[in-house]
Amino acid sequence: MVDELGGKPGKWFMLEVKTTEWDKSNGYHRLSIDLQQLHAYLSTGMPVFDVFPVPPWDDGLTASRPWLGRWRRGDIGNPSAANQWFAHWTFVLSAGEVAALVRHSWPGNKHGTLFTSSVSNRAKKIPKGARTLNQFLHFQAQCGDIRGQAAFVAPRAVGASSRQISRAELVSALRAPILNGDVDDRPLVHFLPTGQEEQYAEADLPSLAESLAFIQQRSARLVAVHLDANSLAI
Repeated sequence: MVDELGGKPGKWFMLEVKTTEWDKSNGYHRLSIDLQQLHAYLSTGMPVFDVFPVPPWDDGLTASRPWLGRWRRGDIGNPSAANQWFAHWTFVLSAGEVAALVRHSWPGNKHGTLFTSSVSNRAKKIPKGARTLNQFLHFQAQCGDIRGQAAFVAPRAVGASSRQISRAELVSALRAPILNGDVDDRPLVHFLPTGQEEQYAEADLPSLAESLAFIQQRSARLVAVHLDANSLAI
């Protein structure tokens, strides 16, 4: 996993794909958070983000009850299909943001509720601070979003393991070869957020590999995303 994410300059993060359950007795969707899993993500310091729908439908989904209604199936995956595109009704929060929203559930519980919603009130039930998946990916590509801190992959000479390096320095290091058409053959290393605003530090590879393996063991819905430096708007 470390080699796959660190093969090219750019940035990477992990997406935990979640879904809601329909609560028939109460008439709403519920998104339940596994608190032990969330604690595991937070303990590693890895850039993990939860991705979840705030469903534009009511009731459960079955083969005999499609939810699309007058929507065309192809519109779900079509960025030109306005609000039907899934990235407009799928939202993203960092693991830290999720923890802040469910902190009242921590003492003695295995699960916490992030939100409940139905079609009639869904606009008011979108969790505080959540961005649409479309907005989130845009901010990641812009590299200018403090809240959306991801890991960077850049040449070792950019920073030193003994000091912190700013996001601006990392972005500048990724931008230079693109603008100049250079081929940078220096060894690539991972830079992780330190927890201090816009500050990063070089990751220890054995520890990084161990942390990634640790969180992957806790979910079959964890997806690694690498954005090549050439695809970033920098």
